[in-house]
Amino acid sequence: MKDELNGSEGLRDALQTSIELGATTLSIEGRKVAFGSNHKEGPQRTKFCDLLLGALDDFMLKILIVCAIFSIVVDTSFATPETIGHAWVDGTAILFAVAVVSGVTAWSDYKKEGQFLKQQ
Repeated sequence: MKDELNGSEGLRDALQTSIELGATTLSIEGRKVAFGSNHKEGPQRTKFCDLLLGALDDFMLKILIVCAIFSIVVDTSFATPETIGHAWVDGTAILFAVAVVSGVTAWSDYKKEGQFLKQQ
């Protein structure tokens, strides 16, 4: 650097900068043309459906879903004619609880992410 550019003064001249003023507008525009902009896009908001699927990816919720479906199938299969009308209630209640828990979790995460993005 010392031999090729004649020290720090030569380097400043090659970069078209000044100690007092910094880089000039012309040199900045030339650098954008040569190297591209260094602008970074902000983070994208996650879709609610993706957050909902992420909430349903919990191992315990998967077990509850499988057990609820199994309960519905077994209870309706072995129900007597008098009890067939409400044999599906237990399994459906479990599925409804899983839907509520995952929906509330996804909604909460969606709102928190919105607040986080608003602060940036």
